Amino acid sequence: MPKANKEKRIKSHKSFKDVGQKLADGIRKVPLNRLKRAKRIRFYHNGNKFFKGIVIPVSVDRYGSIDNLMSDLTSIFTNKVTLPYGVRGIYSKTGRKVSKIDDLKEGEEYVVCSAGETFKNIEYGKTDIFQNKYSKLNDFSQRISAQKS
Repeated sequence: MPKANKEKRIKSHKSFKDVGQKLADGIRKVPLNRLKRAKRIRFYHNGNKFFKGIVIPVSVDRYGSIDNLMSDLTSIFTNKVTLPYGVRGIYSKTGRKVSKIDDLKEGEEYVVCSAGETFKNIEYGKTDIFQNKYSKLNDFSQRISAQKS
């Protein structure tokens, strides 16, 4: 290998170290109170007891306002269920309307409503009862068909 190429490689290697050090020096230190973990919240579709819900990490830093959160929920929910006017309201499972992101609590479950919908107080997320019922029937039918063979 020619000496000139080797010297170039060494210089470029040193320059990467210098750039890395400059970047590390220029990184702004973030206060510890800003390093909050996002709240993991499950959202259900209003009136749909068979919808399992979607878990989304929510933080004030990410969304800023409840309107931005509802906009993001609209884009997520339109792939899963029908929301003709998008998400226009967020309610707790007891029916209390959420007006600020700070009102959302870690691990809680909320219901999203479209425009003109009223909150429907049903048991959201209780689909496991139906799944267990049908899985037991399916197991029973498989055992019967195995005995016949």
